[in-house]
Amino acid sequence: MHIQRLTTSAGALALAALLLAPLPAAAQFGGLPKVPKVPSASSGPSDAQRKRINEINSLAQKGVGKLPGSWRENAEKKAKALADAEGYLEQCRALVGPDLRAMSSAEGALRYYDELAAGVERGRYEVRCLAAYEPLAKRVDAGEPVEDAALAQLDAAVKAYADAKLADSQADWWAQTAARLREKSASVAGKKQAAAERAAASDLRDAQNDALDDLHEALAAMLTLAQKGEPIPDDMLAAYEAGVVKVEAFNPMARTYFDTEKKPFLLWNAWLRGAEGEADIAVLYGAAVAARGESKGKAMKLAFKAEADHCYLVVGRFADEAGASTSLEWKKRDITSMQRFRLRDAEGWPFDVEGFCATKAFPVERAGTLEFTGTRNVYRIVVLDWERGKLPVEIGGLAAMTDQDPCDPTAYYERWANPVPGTVSYKGEVPVGGAGIDIVLESRARGYAVANEHAYSGKPPAKVKFPRVDRGTCWDAEDTGDKDAKAYATCNAKISKQYGPKYDAAQRRKASARTIGALRAAEAELSRLSSAEDTARERQCRPIWERIDKRLGQENDRLADLYADHPHQDHIDTVKWLIDRAEATKRPLLLDGRPEGQSDGDARRSRRARILKERARE
Repeated sequence: MHIQRLTTSAGALALAALLLAPLPAAAQFGGLPKVPKVPSASSGPSDAQRKRINEINSLAQKGVGKLPGSWRENAEKKAKALADAEGYLEQCRALVGPDLRAMSSAEGALRYYDELAAGVERGRYEVRCLAAYEPLAKRVDAGEPVEDAALAQLDAAVKAYADAKLADSQADWWAQTAARLREKSASVAGKKQAAAERAAASDLRDAQNDALDDLHEALAAMLTLAQKGEPIPDDMLAAYEAGVVKVEAFNPMARTYFDTEKKPFLLWNAWLRGAEGEADIAVLYGAAVAARGESKGKAMKLAFKAEADHCYLVVGRFADEAGASTSLEWKKRDITSMQRFRLRDAEGWPFDVEGFCATKAFPVERAGTLEFTGTRNVYRIVVLDWERGKLPVEIGGLAAMTDQDPCDPTAYYERWANPVPGTVSYKGEVPVGGAGIDIVLESRARGYAVANEHAYSGKPPAKVKFPRVDRGTCWDAEDTGDKDAKAYATCNAKISKQYGPKYDAAQRRKASARTIGALRAAEAELSRLSSAEDTARERQCRPIWERIDKRLGQENDRLADLYADHPHQDHIDTVKWLIDRAEATKRPLLLDGRPEGQSDGDARRSRRARILKERARE
């Protein structure tokens, strides 16, 4: 042994001291004493701690397992899962203490615990966002926009989530989702608003069409009553007026048409009062009563004197219209000075109506035969009278000139120099007599644009180009009032009478010819007669026609100069008035902006028929 070396070192001294130290009593009698156990980090958990760690580990894993993998749908289910996870978290929280935080053996269980705590905290924000989002998304998907207050609640939940600044936060995703929901809701709201506007526009259009239909049907009902000889009841007229007010609410031009169309029925009610009602008739149209008369038996005769530059409307009616008719003619008149006209749309009147204006004074007689069953029916005539410059627009605006003899130069000049008020308009630079305007404006009334519509005007242009006279076929002698025209017609009638029978006989011989010789002889005869007839007309009638043609040319030149210096414009602007009437009856446009077509009108009428049938059942 190297005892000497140990005694000379520090380690030897320490060891020596340990060896020489007195032993405890227990060691003296049988062994070393037990060292008491002192807990420490390095000594490991106690049994109780180990039990807590195991419980924490088990509970935390169960809690983590309850946390949903996705928080995107089914808020109620997700809230329940979160509640279950929170329950496990609370149990874990009761077991976790500072002593376990210092133990390495508790790290695994505490990681589950921390994961559960973080998941529960994040889940609370997720559930709040989902609970705010999900019902709103369902409403939007169902086509129902959501109010801003509800969207604000979702925005508040998302903001709270973002402000928490949690690890693995999905706040950005929720912010984007909320923004998309807001956009989609706005889109749905826009579509719903558009649909509501379309439905409202459709309802409004139907209501407007119904209001127009009501008025047209009321006019038809009034006409039916008048045709039966029955008065128009006051309540029907009051309902009509209420209907006009209804249409006027969306069409300020309504009265331009519908008031005019009502007047004939007011005239009818006054007519039924006999002589007492004639004053009301005159007031209704601002006229005087020039003449009146009733038939005797089955003959009618009414005479009066037409004054120069006056216009007249002859209104006639049977007491009982059923099966009755007239054959009345102008027996006395100055054909050249009588500017006859008819009324367009006169089928809406419960009367026979015919008018004329006089360029000079002359006697008039209206006479003829009547046809009706029995002997007691009476035909009555009332003649309304206006000064030419006071003819009302509802007469002049609807006046259409009756054809005049194209070989009467005087009548031709008066037609344009002193026309029936309302019968001269302008198409571009050319004065026209109204032909074609009705067709153009009827299309406008249906809503269709017409290319040349705006070419028509009631006011003259800066420069007028009066058209050349149109030479037409001359009338028969009894139908014309011009001396030369009558002579020309008489000349032609005389030659026709001279050669007509000969020509007919030659035609018969040709038809009955049995041989080629007889056929050729008949054809030669026809050719000779035709040539002879032409020669006779050329020698006898041609000079008269040349006088007429020269006079027509002179009157045409006079009119061209007159219109160049003072183009005609009277107190009635027919074009404007007809356009206003067309506007008054114009149907509302369809939803796509198109005017109503025939098929659209049929569909509307079918719809109205169904509504009327339903009303009848009620």
